[in-house]
Amino acid sequence: MGRLGVQLPVSMPVPERADLARWAEQHGFDDVWTAEIGDPDAFVVLAAAACHTQHVRLGTMIVPLGVRTAVNLAAAASSLCELAPGRFGLGLGVSTPAVIDGWHGADFARPLTRTRETVALLRTVFAGDPTDVDGQTLRSHGFRLNRPPEPPPPISLAALNPKMLRLAGAIADGVWLNFAPPEAIPRILAEIDEGARSAGRARPEILMSITTCVTADVRAIAARYRSWFKFYLRSASYQQALSWYGYEQEVEQARAALAAGDRDSLEAAVSPRLIDGLTAFGSATDCRDVVDAYAKAGVDTIVVIPYGASWMETLDAFVR
Repeated sequence: MGRLGVQLPVSMPVPERADLARWAEQHGFDDVWTAEIGDPDAFVVLAAAACHTQHVRLGTMIVPLGVRTAVNLAAAASSLCELAPGRFGLGLGVSTPAVIDGWHGADFARPLTRTRETVALLRTVFAGDPTDVDGQTLRSHGFRLNRPPEPPPPISLAALNPKMLRLAGAIADGVWLNFAPPEAIPRILAEIDEGARSAGRARPEILMSITTCVTADVRAIAARYRSWFKFYLRSASYQQALSWYGYEQEVEQARAALAAGDRDSLEAAVSPRLIDGLTAFGSATDCRDVVDAYAKAGVDTIVVIPYGASWMETLDAFVR
């Protein structure tokens, strides 16, 4: 296996997340990542974690594009680089219309263009150059960092579908995968490689997050996951990706349920087959076997997302 990381649980208070980051470093994990769906702020979480750790890599997995300006992102990332020199990674993603338009009142339109323009501007700013951009999705003139980070942080992009996978392969330092079964990884990597070849570069780092729970009651944890995952079945981009990964039947059931306004049928679309394919639930050995399957499929960095109530039991299974 390559690098092994942990995602700090989203419901954990910030001080406890910092403590968990320190624990992960002390117990052999290579990376500590934090997501930003709502609150708390991912950069604040990682600032706290940076003050409690010495060498573990820290990163955002992911922060959504469009809810902060690219200049805000550059300033926040540069600040983290000062707190954790050489060990901060900036993970970005387009998120979904429900989050970008609904929660933040921002514009989800042209996600590919926004991604390309944001990454280009970040590269300019991290190099210490002033901004001078009039793009289709962003505009900035005259901003320059007071202390450009050295080295600049690697930029990783979350990607689901072929166009974004190819773009990430062409411009990113890493590609974040999510909600994909091991058997879909080869076709995903083929798209990333196509993007990399078009840009005359090698394949970037491949990162994968896996929702994981060491438990004797798989049925109960699967029921909880089913209720949570139905949110993603509302998203057209996730529907497209899941269909491409082999879950066409589940996606069609979800679309029919959404059209009928039937919440029960929407949850039922999260089938046992889909849960088995996207998660690692069961004994410690079962969970490690799933992680190993992704590593063998070509994933460089695997991040365990501890799920359920027994976070530490789950993470203990991966102590190295």
